[in-house]
Amino acid sequence: PNGVRKPLTDLSLQEAHPATCFPPAFAAACSWSETVMERMGRALAMESRYYDVQVLLGPGVNLKRHYYGGRNHEYFSEDPFLTGRLAC
Repeated sequence: PNGVRKPLTDLSLQEAHPATCFPPAFAAACSWSETVMERMGRALAMESRYYDVQVLLGPGVNLKRHYYGGRNHEYFSEDPFLTGRLAC
């Protein structure tokens, strides 16, 4: 999922508390909007605090290196300028 994930129990792999499913990083980056990214970051922070989640995995700021890359959906863009602006 793209967002906060808090399992129902310590050993639960499939079941989690309800949370907002945000668009993947590459889709959010298509907006080219720093305002959109800031609002998404604030919403992720609020949910993380609500569920007492200490680690949030993503979005990533690594540059896409190859179009066959299996994790490219987690990164903003292959453009270093756009990635840098949206990550700040």
